[in-house]
Amino acid sequence: MLSIRTILHPTDLSDFSKYAFELACALARDHRARLIVAHVLAESMTSDPAEEYVEVKEKLNQIQAPPGKMRLEHRLLVGDPVEEICQLARETRTRLIVM
Repeated sequence: MLSIRTILHPTDLSDFSKYAFELACALARDHRARLIVAHVLAESMTSDPAEEYVEVKEKLNQIQAPPGKMRLEHRLLVGDPVEEICQLARETRTRLIVM
């Protein structure tokens, strides 16, 4: 059986990603794994990137696992989504990505 210690759930914060989050939570619970919920903010072209960062960080932190013992972390990254997700997966030794 595959030993899963870390699961990464990259989210675009949409309603559709909630289904993947629920699956990631179930897998993390069953494998007693750490769950990292991450969002990548593309380099902004808005007039106030700091304000955008704060707003997105608040949305990301609202994503909470169901009650129970689960290690849940939130990460907000800035850059190219593909590069940032892959880099985070390498850094955290993620064995499973649920999108």
